[in-house]
Amino acid sequence: MKKITKLFLCFLLCVGFTSINAQTRNTLEFDATNAASLVNCGTSASYSPAVFTAEAWVNIYAGGGGTIMSNVEYIDGGDGSRGFEIRLSGQKAEFNMAVGVANGDWFGLIANNDLPLNTWTHVAVVYDGSKSEIFYNGVSQGTLNGNNPILVSQNDFYLGEHPFWPNRRLSGQLSDVRIWNVARTAGEIQASMGAFLSGSETGLVANWKLDEGSGTVINEQVANTNGTAGAGTTWQLNTILSTHDVLLENSFSVYPNPSKGVFEIKSSINQAVDYKIYSIMGSLVKSGILSKTFDSIDLSDNAEGLYILKGNLGNRHFIKKIVVR
Repeated sequence: MKKITKLFLCFLLCVGFTSINAQTRNTLEFDATNAASLVNCGTSASYSPAVFTAEAWVNIYAGGGGTIMSNVEYIDGGDGSRGFEIRLSGQKAEFNMAVGVANGDWFGLIANNDLPLNTWTHVAVVYDGSKSEIFYNGVSQGTLNGNNPILVSQNDFYLGEHPFWPNRRLSGQLSDVRIWNVARTAGEIQASMGAFLSGSETGLVANWKLDEGSGTVINEQVANTNGTAGAGTTWQLNTILSTHDVLLENSFSVYPNPSKGVFEIKSSINQAVDYKIYSIMGSLVKSGILSKTFDSIDLSDNAEGLYILKGNLGNRHFIKKIVVR
């Protein structure tokens, strides 16, 4: 067992892959017990576009919950409900969009899966005018049909707290919050989620990177509509955002494993993925592209033993052990 462990560590060093292989950045921590734990980003009609995408990197803590982002306002009567929110329902991301007037109507969707605790996950919500969809790390977590237009909120846009119903505060950290006036695809989300944007990207209407590392000013990169961090927030410096994607890893199954050398690969994400296979000593033995749904890999000409399958999809990675016997 010790020998195998040493060999596996050697592999990790040889191929330059760890479970935390990603950017280092400053992030903002929110304390659900502190009433001043929020970022107020001000008000703008551009934060409630008719078609939109909202994104953020999220790291939630045990026992936490609360609001990731929201500009929801609610008046019981003629003005009804307005704006949208992304919050937590238990450990699941939940999206609510205000589409009603009298007494308020809501268009709501809860993700299929829990967000992992103490782990950075990219959360995105897309509304294309006919349906909404939630993504974790660019992988769909469910859709909901509905073509009611969002009603523009006149409320301030908050991060980590609810601007209309207070005490729905986040317990965890946020990074790189974005709002677009376009419905982004899974591929577009995956391609850009791991890197900071310039602010000039087509369709981007707001981007708070939350990378300042000190002070209370939260810079906005598109229109300079800067936010203000409350005293209940804390900067976390040199945070590492993981790109080892457990959800992506679980989207692929390999069978039979062990095998005599031919492995069937089944995918549930419907996207092609680059792959490389390494020996336990770190030598590259095979590479290629896995098809969108089903493929096979033939290692029957290779020696018996443990191999490592490394998959890459944009900025995301996963590994699986495969055994030839």
